[in-house]
Amino acid sequence: MAGTVRAPGDEVGGYTIIRSLGAGGSGHVYLVQDASGAHAALKLVDARADAVAAERLRREVRALQSLRSDAIPRVLDAELDDDETFVVFEFIPGESLVQHVDEHGPLRGEELADFAERIADALTTAHRAGVVHRDVTPSNVMLSPRGAVLIDFGLSHRAEDARLTRDGLVSGTAGYVAPEVIDGAEPGPIADCWSWAATVAFAMTGEAPFGVGSAAIRKTLAGKPVLADVPGADAVRAALGKDISRRPPMREVVAALRGATQVVGGVGATKVLPVDLLTDEDLDLLDDEPVAPTHVLPARSRVVAGAGDGDGAWSDDDAGGAWSDDDAGGAWSDDGWGAAAGDGEEWDDDPGDGGGCF
Repeated sequence: MAGTVRAPGDEVGGYTIIRSLGAGGSGHVYLVQDASGAHAALKLVDARADAVAAERLRREVRALQSLRSDAIPRVLDAELDDDETFVVFEFIPGESLVQHVDEHGPLRGEELADFAERIADALTTAHRAGVVHRDVTPSNVMLSPRGAVLIDFGLSHRAEDARLTRDGLVSGTAGYVAPEVIDGAEPGPIADCWSWAATVAFAMTGEAPFGVGSAAIRKTLAGKPVLADVPGADAVRAALGKDISRRPPMREVVAALRGATQVVGGVGATKVLPVDLLTDEDLDLLDDEPVAPTHVLPARSRVVAGAGDGDGAWSDDDAGGAWSDDDAGGAWSDDGWGAAAGDGEEWDDDPGDGGGCF
């Protein structure tokens, strides 16, 4: 880690460091300025000290380069073959969901629905490109002037990636890892959607639905989230159910939050409005065909084309092994971050075709 520490005025790859935005177990994130004076965020990893962290960064770059969404940070530049590996991505002003809720309280009404929909759209884009995030948490969402942005793809993987794992360990953040993943299933789109629902639950209540730390693991496996009686809570509770086949898709949960769909009759049972009451946008979503994954750049290349690390979790990607009591990931400052269908049938969990939780 010592090799990645930089002071204001230092240069890295032609970028001048302004200040630190934060640090994780595998690197630092800095606010930087390029030769034109434009601001960006740069994540720096010492590949000599941590080969796994460097490989995670390479995967994050490949994942982000394949994605095009206003709710996902853009990669601007990267150096992937030096001893000090870095990625430069757009600087996103704002605050994390955790910070926002701490300072302003839970989200409500249209603000909550807009938040949920933006992050659902980001995940849909990722899944259709064959990318699984694997660490969707309140700390990995920025609330910026342009809306919510999903950050920290440091634990993400593509279908064709070899695993950086040690058997028997699970990557993620306690309370935000789906029960089937805790039980040993490979993380996929459906697990991301469960984590999305847990994050939405935090946004609407200000509390982690399963608590924090090791107790969250037991509560997750018991399938008993604690949710305040607020509008839309039933839909979110259904999306946090243990039975994958009975979880409503994200779009139905968003519709419930907007008051267009009412979840009734127990976990996963939904009552959906007639098709003639759906918007054109809803119908387009239902008709969308998944797109094929885009090509992956070679691991060792300089790229110009949006960083978090996912540290602090019990992880199947490193020698970790202990759950984090806090959300892992991302590098936060007070003013920004550097990006650093359900009727009882089981859904396809193949990330190559977008999964089945949209």
